[in-house]
Amino acid sequence: MWQMKSSCERQLSCPNNNGTLIYDPGWVYWDDCVKKTVAYCNKIGWMVDFGNHADECFFTNPDRTIRISSRRKKENQLYYLLHELGHVLFYLDQRDFGVVTLGAKKTNNSKSKRVATVVEEMIAWKMGLELVPALGFMINRENCDKVMVECLQSYFEWAGRKA
Repeated sequence: MWQMKSSCERQLSCPNNNGTLIYDPGWVYWDDCVKKTVAYCNKIGWMVDFGNHADECFFTNPDRTIRISSRRKKENQLYYLLHELGHVLFYLDQRDFGVVTLGAKKTNNSKSKRVATVVEEMIAWKMGLELVPALGFMINRENCDKVMVECLQSYFEWAGRKA
């Protein structure tokens, strides 16, 4: 059973053992979570654009905009947004975790650049998902993991191809 408070302050009392949702609370809940995440992006100086983008999601540093495809269901838009926010936080953090050094001044087809890209993708997922408790909502970790694995798998396949 779950209880609702105000629209952006929903408190769910039916999490599983690790504090994530075990059912889909519906579009309105996910929309509220997206709005809270967008507000955080705005607070740190980034805009979010939901549009009919060919790519699932990406961010552009010059105009400080995160772009999320509106073609996906609202829950998945949240996961993509958290991931792209993870990229933003990675760049704002200025710690390179060895990734920038690994991929620096390499061609896009070099092994070092490919490995650096995969590592950065994994760090961006981690950094984005670590924000969830501070943003005040819960996610369905099983569904989020499916999205994350699908995205990371495409990077693994790309990185494993011969140059």
